[in-house]
Amino acid sequence: PLRSLDALQLLRERSTGVGQLGQRWRIDEVACRVHSDLDNSQAIAVADAGLALATGLPAAADRPAWWRLRACRVGALLQAGQRAQGEAELGELLETTPEAPPAGSAAWAMVRLERGVDRTRRSDPVGAQEDLVSACEVLRQLQDRRDLELCLGQLANHYRRIGDTDEALRLFVELLGNATRRGEHYDASIHAYNLATVQAARGQWAESLTSARAAEQASIRLNDRLGQGYAGRPIASALARTGHLPQALARIELALRQIDREADGREHEAAGLLHAELLNESARHAEALARIEDLRQPILQRGEQTMQQQWHQAHAVALAGLGRWRDAYEARTHAERSAAEMHQRRLSEQAARMGKQFLRARDAQEMSVLRELADRERQLRQTQAVALALFGLLLSGLVVLALRKIRQVRRLQQLATTDELTGLLNRRAVLDHALQAVAQAERKAQSMALLMVDIDHFKRINDEHGHPVGDAVLQHAGQVLQSALRAGDHLGRLGGEEFVAVLSDADEKDARRVAERMRQAILDSPLPADGGPLLFTTSVGVATWQPGDTVQQLVERSDAALYRAKRAGRNVVAG
Repeated sequence: PLRSLDALQLLRERSTGVGQLGQRWRIDEVACRVHSDLDNSQAIAVADAGLALATGLPAAADRPAWWRLRACRVGALLQAGQRAQGEAELGELLETTPEAPPAGSAAWAMVRLERGVDRTRRSDPVGAQEDLVSACEVLRQLQDRRDLELCLGQLANHYRRIGDTDEALRLFVELLGNATRRGEHYDASIHAYNLATVQAARGQWAESLTSARAAEQASIRLNDRLGQGYAGRPIASALARTGHLPQALARIELALRQIDREADGREHEAAGLLHAELLNESARHAEALARIEDLRQPILQRGEQTMQQQWHQAHAVALAGLGRWRDAYEARTHAERSAAEMHQRRLSEQAARMGKQFLRARDAQEMSVLRELADRERQLRQTQAVALALFGLLLSGLVVLALRKIRQVRRLQQLATTDELTGLLNRRAVLDHALQAVAQAERKAQSMALLMVDIDHFKRINDEHGHPVGDAVLQHAGQVLQSALRAGDHLGRLGGEEFVAVLSDADEKDARRVAERMRQAILDSPLPADGGPLLFTTSVGVATWQPGDTVQQLVERSDAALYRAKRAGRNVVAG
């Protein structure tokens, strides 16, 4: 990288003639991106010098290079923590004006790449994934290998942050293999470092140490001091987790000396956090607290939720180690609140990865059940007619037989309205209750609601534990959900793993309260099993009746709400 910067400077000096502005900006963008891995302040300075040459909107032929240089500058500003300025310029590049790149162009993709990187660092997984995937798809179609691999590397980092380590590992292994085969040692060192961070997230400490040391050796050969500092962080983490705490502390302290705080404040802060954590593990809490206080302002200003949560956690541990229990409790509360917010965002990212591919099953078995119920209903009517006729004709001599027939009729009625597996109302019966509730709501100007409940990952339960356990889960879920209802509410099974609850005289607030109680009851009531309690969750869609609504419309709206709950990561209530 250092030799490339010298060569770029020579090219820059030669690109000062008339009509060479686009060429100059292309050179400056390459230099900006090289500096982004070495020194953010230099990346911003290079971009500023190049952009200052424009006296207005450049000629059409030069705009792609101008846009790309501005995108690199935005990324450097955001990474340097200059958020207000970076976000303002990012907004300009995203507007539909002549000063913004056209959709589908490489420059458009690079702008979205920078926004996606910023969003994933700020724990906005859905927005980040939308930006990064769309950027990579455009670059793939344009067949721009260098830009595409830059995008795929950032996408892999995004997957690592949201906990999808399988996909992150796959991408980094592929990128590292490509760079190694092409002899691109600097890129290989970066991919090896990223691979080490993913392996650490998976708890593969030996593999992480091997990858991080490979990145370190590559950086030594390239005389890249900053790269050596980067590699030091996963090396220190792996050493600590494999029982070599003193060596881990020495390595992270070396990394802090190798990483220039002005060049890359974010990486210096991340290394400082690890240093504080290792000092806490060594019971050196006073030193840890001093390091943490030094990091307070830059980390809280940067606005990255993951790093803030780690800071609060390390702060709480240091305070507790010093016996400052009240302060430690407050810091711990901040850490837990931040962790809960990140958890909710990660759940929503599962929905982002699902995209729009979720479809509810309406299989032939359900239709077969409906036909069977219809046959039973016809048989029931026939039996009732026979029983009534016999009762009228043979009243005096066949009282015992008539009573026996009445019991049979009641049994058939129960079969016609009850789900055989769970003992709940079946689809037809519970929808009849919904019809009655809608009629009552119209007649009395009351409210009512319909809750659609679905067991999350039920197919996985059947695949991993077998259908008998799956049946037991359904029976258990029916009992738990029924216990969470109010008096007068009705619960039925629609088919498969799907249930519906009919709530009479319930507004949206009441419905959400009942839905949340049902969701929590399932979460708190795992199925007792031979191998230990089997934990499962449910998602709930809420629809409240509006004047003029039919039962079918309520079913469709609650079904759509259930779909949103699934997209939001499951184990949630959505309206």
